[in-house]
Amino acid sequence: MPTITMPTMSDLQANLQQISDQYTEFVKQAQERVAAYKPELPSFLSDLPSGQELLEQAVAFGRKVVDQQVTFVRNLVEPVVARFESAPSQVAAATAAVVAPVTKAVAKKPAAKKPAAKKTVARKPAAKKTTAKKTVAKKTATA
Repeated sequence: MPTITMPTMSDLQANLQQISDQYTEFVKQAQERVAAYKPELPSFLSDLPSGQELLEQAVAFGRKVVDQQVTFVRNLVEPVVARFESAPSQVAAATAAVVAPVTKAVAKKPAAKKPAAKKTVARKPAAKKTTAKKTVAKKTATA
């Protein structure tokens, strides 16, 4: 069976950079081919921001979102980290108090139950069934 190895972060970053470079080169080549066919923009589009301005706005917005997420996660994690760093003996005692009853409950196994014996019921023999053809045949034979 082949061994599967997980790539390291530096491998992933290098691969991502290589793919980004290839994609950028592709876009540049496509842009050069399309640039010759650039039409004049209608007058109502002149008020729109340029592509560079749109890019800067999008990146700024993305930074704000990421910064808010980082702040949120830090606010969640800081009290926990402070609790572990400030009183490791208290945390260990609290953890032991919670883990010990759970461990005892898991260690205690209930007694195995014996399967119940199957009950057998005496059945009456089934009455013979006569079909309509046999009944008709008997009636015609006796007639």
